[in-house]
Amino acid sequence: MTTPPLLLLADRHAARVAALEKHVAREATAPLRGQLVELNRQALRSFVAAAGGIGAGLGGAALAAYLADLGGRIQGLTAAPNAVLLDTAGQAAALGQRQANQAVQAQGGAPAPLSPPLLDAGVIAAVGAVAGTVAARLLRGRQEVIALGQGPGGPGGQRQVSWGQVASALTVAHSAATSIHTTATWVVHRQRAASVAQQTAEAGGRLLWIVEHGGCAYCQAMAGRVASAETGFQASSRFGLRPLDPWPPGSMVLPPNHPHCRCIAVPYLGGDGPQDLPGRLRRQAAQYLGSPTSGTDVPAAVRNRARRISARYAMAQHHQRLGSQEQRRHVAAGLMSTASQQVP
Repeated sequence: MTTPPLLLLADRHAARVAALEKHVAREATAPLRGQLVELNRQALRSFVAAAGGIGAGLGGAALAAYLADLGGRIQGLTAAPNAVLLDTAGQAAALGQRQANQAVQAQGGAPAPLSPPLLDAGVIAAVGAVAGTVAARLLRGRQEVIALGQGPGGPGGQRQVSWGQVASALTVAHSAATSIHTTATWVVHRQRAASVAQQTAEAGGRLLWIVEHGGCAYCQAMAGRVASAETGFQASSRFGLRPLDPWPPGSMVLPPNHPHCRCIAVPYLGGDGPQDLPGRLRRQAAQYLGSPTSGTDVPAAVRNRARRISARYAMAQHHQRLGSQEQRRHVAAGLMSTASQQVP
């Protein structure tokens, strides 16, 4: 069966969005990742020097001094991704406008004039929250390192710590860079979708949800949905699975549907009958999931993938709340400055 021209265009648009996503993720996380790599290198070098070898244990006063020094190094880590994220959001906005006009023209419509792109409110909020999330994760990383010196001792009554334990504790600090990466990818996709919706609304078209190749069950349930460009898609669509948190039934959303979602919305000027493109996409999604109606026969692998997505989203929401709580507590105590994004 021949691939519709709009889907071919959507694939090219998705590839361009993916390229921008990789660029911003690299640029936004590179400074902190570089510091973390150097932190690991110094931590290993100091451990070998203090313990006498990588396979030896470290305890006593030497362990206390080592952990204090390592905690101080984590305290000195800084991250300032906001400027990069906001700049890339502007690029994603302009990209979304251009892609929307290309899709409208490809369907024989008249594209709307380009106007100065507006940043999505959710994007601005996500960029504003990333500093607190990063600071909270670095603080937790420091606490994990300091905690290595606490607890019961070994056979001789003295606590011994191996390099493996130190390296494991440092992974918590490394998750700070991951949080920047996750935010960067979300910002690109969300801002692009918001700009496509704005441009499509001005052109008098509707939006069509196109699922990424191999997308999860939650996103497959959105495949082929057509929605108003002014209101977005109804989030309660699903195949026999509970709605994706935190969207309550009736919520109106745009891609991305969850962290790491690569679905896109494109302008659509055609019909919505069973033989039209949206109907074809919905049938393909139903076949992929194993049930055209209730979703009770969703393949186990697909259902498990959806549950992993849901669990990952819930964990991301937990870390975001934790970041906000940690930030408020330490700002109140005078231990953290959000302006400098310095970890206490």
